Amino acid sequence: MAKQHRQLTFYVRSTAAKLRAVVEEEQWELAGLEGAPTAVEDLATMLYQVADISAALANDVLTARELIRHARSGPRDTAVARAAEAARDASHRRMRDLLRDFKATLARHGVTAEVLEKDADPDEGYWPHFDIAVVVSCADLEEWSEAQPLVTSAVHELRKDLYLPSTLVCPEFGGRREGALAVEVQNSVFHLSQRYSEWFGDEQAEGAPAAVDGTLPAAVERASLALVRRSGLQYLQTMQPLTETFQRAYDETASMFADGLEQVRAHGKDAVIDILVDELSVLADLVDAEQSSDGIPGFLAAQVLDNLQGGEQTPVVETLLGIKFFAVQWTHDPAVAASLLIHGSDV
Repeated sequence: MAKQHRQLTFYVRSTAAKLRAVVEEEQWELAGLEGAPTAVEDLATMLYQVADISAALANDVLTARELIRHARSGPRDTAVARAAEAARDASHRRMRDLLRDFKATLARHGVTAEVLEKDADPDEGYWPHFDIAVVVSCADLEEWSEAQPLVTSAVHELRKDLYLPSTLVCPEFGGRREGALAVEVQNSVFHLSQRYSEWFGDEQAEGAPAAVDGTLPAAVERASLALVRRSGLQYLQTMQPLTETFQRAYDETASMFADGLEQVRAHGKDAVIDILVDELSVLADLVDAEQSSDGIPGFLAAQVLDNLQGGEQTPVVETLLGIKFFAVQWTHDPAVAASLLIHGSDV
């Protein structure tokens, strides 16, 4: 029965969303109407109410008997609306109970985090219509590397019986969110999160230095992207001749990498900058080797793509992430970044 209610929730909500799309797109004036008949919106509203009721039943937050009691507690013409409201309230109470347990789990692991909440898009099939982001307070990159698996494990446990949007997990250093290191947790952990801007919008410029031109993370990102792009195009040209546009993009990767590397060097000469330059240069040699007789064109790009799709981190991907992480730590505190390098941090 629960499976049937889950399917009903999805189909009813999808139908309601399509119905509202018709209301927006239909040329009602051709039928002599100023707009859609009110009955159309009433039908869409009732479909959403049915979806809320079936979701509550599917997830065992209310029984059928309880829903009937709510429906019968007032006038007949508002019975469905009352049942739907009770279903939504019960679903949100259940979610808040789950979040309370989630926060307690993080606290037991010694993780200091703020859990942000907002309503999800009602046109999506999520239950409940809830979205969360976890902002983790860390002293430095090493603490973040220790906290991240604990937090993502707790998020996986929270999501186990729910259908939630992918969950944003973001570190915070000295009260400053670091969007460049934010991860997105679904069935797997994705290190290139698109959700940071969805949650924080214009605040991304302040919280994600990798997006700001002239910063060390931006320079590292430019050089890394040039290598991944070059590797991918090297694979493409084994399948078919490059078009003029792709050939131009391929030719530009050399200057793009050189420009990024020069920007990294421009931040000064210290242990961290030297290591970043050396590691990027090694990766560049690896990409160049893809073109040799015994090389594998696209080797670097394939590993990055596999990781983005939830695959295991290979040594090459770990190097790319490590370069990115140390560049970010350097922007917060060069001395701490150098200390982590000297003491052989695993991040």
